[in-house]
Amino acid sequence: MSLAHNVRATVKRMVMEAQTGDAWKVLVIDEAALRIISSCMYMSALISLDVTVVENINKKRKAMKGVHAIYMCAPTPENIHLITEDFPKHGKCRYDKGHVYFLSACPDTHLKGLVPSLKHLATVQELNLEFIPRESRVFTLGADDGLVSVYGEQATRNNHMDVATQLFTVCKQLGETPIVRVSSEASAFAKAIAESLQPMVNSPKRKSASQILILDRGIDLTSPLVHELTYQAAVMDLLEVDKDEYEYEFTDGSGRPARRKAMLNEADDIWDTLRHKHVAHVSSEISKRLKEFKAQAGTGLEAGSDTNALKSLLKRMPQQREKTQQFSLHLDMASRINQFCKDSVFLRHIRTEQNIACKERVEGEELQKVESFYFELSGLIADDVNVLDKLRWIMLATIAKDGTSAAELAELFELGNISEQEQLAVRNLSQLGATVTLDGGRAKKKSKKQRRKRDFEFAESRWVPFIKDLGEDIINSKLSTEEYLALASPEMLKPKHTSAAYDDDDDAGEAQVQSKRQHGKFFAKLRGSAPGASSAAATRPAAAEAAHASTDRPRLIIFVLGAIGYNEMRVAYELSETSGWDVYIGSHSIMRPQQFIQSVQKLCQPSAAGEASAQQAQPGQLSFVAGKSTNLLAV
Repeated sequence: MSLAHNVRATVKRMVMEAQTGDAWKVLVIDEAALRIISSCMYMSALISLDVTVVENINKKRKAMKGVHAIYMCAPTPENIHLITEDFPKHGKCRYDKGHVYFLSACPDTHLKGLVPSLKHLATVQELNLEFIPRESRVFTLGADDGLVSVYGEQATRNNHMDVATQLFTVCKQLGETPIVRVSSEASAFAKAIAESLQPMVNSPKRKSASQILILDRGIDLTSPLVHELTYQAAVMDLLEVDKDEYEYEFTDGSGRPARRKAMLNEADDIWDTLRHKHVAHVSSEISKRLKEFKAQAGTGLEAGSDTNALKSLLKRMPQQREKTQQFSLHLDMASRINQFCKDSVFLRHIRTEQNIACKERVEGEELQKVESFYFELSGLIADDVNVLDKLRWIMLATIAKDGTSAAELAELFELGNISEQEQLAVRNLSQLGATVTLDGGRAKKKSKKQRRKRDFEFAESRWVPFIKDLGEDIINSKLSTEEYLALASPEMLKPKHTSAAYDDDDDAGEAQVQSKRQHGKFFAKLRGSAPGASSAAATRPAAAEAAHASTDRPRLIIFVLGAIGYNEMRVAYELSETSGWDVYIGSHSIMRPQQFIQSVQKLCQPSAAGEASAQQAQPGQLSFVAGKSTNLLAV
C-alpha cells in the first residue's frame, strides 16, 4: 500500500464528500495542510474535483456568494476563531456553507468554539492526517531541520505527545493497531513517545503482529554519512538537487542547447523503478529502455494510412515528448554519476571510507588498532577535497572507533585544515549519543551492536544500514523483547506465515480513508446540525480493516528521531519486496550527508527565530501567493 496514494485518496474524498449541490467549492487551508497536499497532489487534481480556488486561512479573503468553503487545517484555537469569523452568529457569512476537516483530533475545549457557527457548518470531521507522505513507503513529520529541532540545545520539537499524535495518524491512515517497540537503552524522549503512542493504538481486535519501531538517531550514525552508490542516494549526494528538483541541459527540437528543471518523484516511472539500483546497472538499464522506446516510437504511418491512424499517432505525440524528456533527464544524471565513478581518486576515497565504516578492509582484515584507522583516515583528509568530505570521514572514524583521544583529534583537524567552527560537526556527535573523546575515562559502556555479515557485489558498497538488521529480526521474530521492549501483546510477535509476493496495491490504498473520533453528545450535535451531512466516516475503520485483511501482510513502521538518509529509505522497499511484510520508514526529516553534517554542526547553537514551514513549490503543485492575494498558484 502506498502512503502517498492513500493520503491523496483521503484528500479527494474530503473534497468529493462535501455536499455542495450546484455550489462552487473553495478550499481554505493552513500551512500544515498546504505541505500535506503539495507532497502528493497537483493543482490540476483539485480543479478536476470542482475546486475553483484555494486560499490561505490566515489571509484576508473576499466574500463569495453561492460558494461552499472546505476547510482543511490543524485544530488550533486560532484556526477555529478564523472559521467562526467567516460564519458569525449574527451578520453576513463569507460563504454559503462550511465543511470543516481537522488534520488531527480536536480537543473538546477547542471544538466548543465552533458553537456560534454551528448552523452554517454542514460537516465537521477529523482526518487523522498529521504527516507528509514523501514517497509510497516514506513519510516525515514536516521538520525542515529535524536533527536540530529534536537534538539541538534549543530543540523546538521535543514534545513527546506531539510526535506520538503524529505517528498515531500514520497508523490510522494505514488502518493499523501496531505493537510499539523501543530499545531498552533508548533516550527518555524516545521512550516517552512510545509509552504515549501505545495507548492510542491499542485495540482488543488486534489480529496481526504489525509493529512500529521507534529509534534514536544514535542507533546508527554511520548510515547518514556514508557515500551510497545506489541511484537515488548517489544523485542526492553527488549532484545539485534542490528539494527534489534537478536542472539539466538538453537539446531542443531545433538542435540548440537548453535547460530544463525536473522533479525527481514517483510520477517518473524510470526514477521509480531504478532509484534503488546500483549505479553500475542504471546506465545500461536506461540505454536498454531508450532503445525499446525508440523502436516503439518509430512506428509511424505507412503510405495509405487512414485518418484514424493519423489521429492515433497525434495522440501519442505528447506522451512521447514527455518520455523523451524523461530519458534526457536520466541520461544526464547517469552520465554525471558515471564520471564520478570513473575517477580513480573518488573510488579510492569511497573504498577507504567503506573500510572505516565497516571496520575492515575488503579482504576482511579488521581495523582493530588505532593506528589502522589513523592510517586509513590520514590518507583521505590530506587530499585536496572539500571540507564537508573531510568532516564526513573524521566523523565516520570517530564513530567506528567509539571515540578517540583529544590529541589525535586535534592532529586530524590540523592535517585537514578544519576550522574551530567546522570542528563542531565532530564534537557535537556526543549530543547524538556518540563518544567523541576518551580522555578522562573510558566511554560509557553500551550494548555491542553486531552488524550482520553480508555478501557484497561492489567493494564500494559494503555498508548496510543497521535498520535492515533490525527490520529482518522483527520480520523473522528474532528481535529480543529484552533489548527492544514490546509495550503491548508480546505474545503476538510471532506472525502467521504470509506470502512473500510483493504487492504494493494502490487500489487497496484507496480504501484506506480517514476515521472520525466521536466527541459524545456534543460531536453528535455538530453532525446533526447539518441535514444531509455525510456520515460515511462512521464506517471507515471497518473499511480500513477490510483493506488490510485483503493484503494479509503484517506491517512494520520504522521511525527514527531527527532525520534519515536515502540509503535507509531504500531499506523499506527492499524489506517489502523480499518478505511477507509491508515496511514503511519515517522521521522528522530526510537529509543528504552534507545536510546531516551541517545540522550536527548546529546542534550546540541557538535555533534561528522562526522556522520556514512552507515547502518550495513544485511544478503544478501549490504555494501561497505573496502579498495580499490569498489564492494558491499552480506553478
